[in-house]
Amino acid sequence: MTSLSHLIKPKHQHRRPTGHDHCSFSQVRSAACQAATWCGCRARLPFRSSHCTLVRLPPCQRFVLCPPCHQCQYITCCRAWLPVLPGCQLLGDFLAEINHHRGLYDKLRQAQAAHSASAAAAASSSPADAQLQAGAQLLSRTQLAGFCPETLVVASKYCQDFEKYGIHLASARQRAEVARLLALNQHYPARFNAALADHQQLGSTAVPYQLLPPEWRRAAGVTGRVTVPLDGGSMHHVLSHAENEEARKQVYLAGAAAPAANLALLDDMLACRHQLAQLLGYPSYAAFKAADSTLAGTPEAAASFLEDLAGGCGQAAQQELAALTRLKRQHTGQAGAALQPWDQDFYTRQLALSRPHSADVAAAA
Repeated sequence: MTSLSHLIKPKHQHRRPTGHDHCSFSQVRSAACQAATWCGCRARLPFRSSHCTLVRLPPCQRFVLCPPCHQCQYITCCRAWLPVLPGCQLLGDFLAEINHHRGLYDKLRQAQAAHSASAAAAASSSPADAQLQAGAQLLSRTQLAGFCPETLVVASKYCQDFEKYGIHLASARQRAEVARLLALNQHYPARFNAALADHQQLGSTAVPYQLLPPEWRRAAGVTGRVTVPLDGGSMHHVLSHAENEEARKQVYLAGAAAPAANLALLDDMLACRHQLAQLLGYPSYAAFKAADSTLAGTPEAAASFLEDLAGGCGQAAQQELAALTRLKRQHTGQAGAALQPWDQDFYTRQLALSRPHSADVAAAA
């Protein structure tokens, strides 16, 4: 059995950080600044867990999103950026530790309470009564004037950041459990994406040579089968070029089930996120994330936006589906043929080839 890999366009090989990689905070800053210098902008390292740094690498590369709460999920082949990747994990762990600091949280809440009491007292006809009712020490007029609207917004956001780490929970056991679940949750995306880039975990599928184009059959050797790796690039190449529907179906279904380890990982992630949301007082993890610095605010608002967006695109999507279905029926000679998931790449390419303005691009794909 021979692999199809050497017949498919070579892909960039990305080096992934290993457990032996290590860099200091200064190295993180230096590498981020160097990468940002290439595109003429200033690098901004995140100082809160909800911030991300978006840096455009040289023109030949892609954008890289660097969330401090977990390792970068997008690995670039640019060597100068590699030192930042493990540093983002270290920085995320450091920020998580800060967000569990009860002393900082208590001081912030005290400052908020002092401002609220002082503002109420300043607006009251009897400041002494207002102070007595609030049970808090009043700020001087100079101190009160230092709380501009932007300061109050930032303080409120920082409190939200603290509380999403469970620091406001009364039970030490609950706080420890939230910390444990958050630590687990921040690593799931990286592990999931790492499995998708691991050729050993992805595996391959052996396709009978009769189902493949003639130019690919020489890869079959004496076994009569061609090994198709189940990475995204190899699958797309087969799905967009193989005319035989059975070959496309086999590759599509095998790829959809790989890597098998990710199925168990998804189950663990869902259970972890549900338990985390329950501990923090949210009905679901979606509600927890929607309330965390999003414009939507609720899962229902986000779903409504997506439904409105789909409604606006619905007519164009139906027209494209009809065009692809007609093309399949013409290609197969079957009047009742329906478009299947493994048909989309192939007939999308065929449709592009039939259009003069996009034929060159489709032929190169």
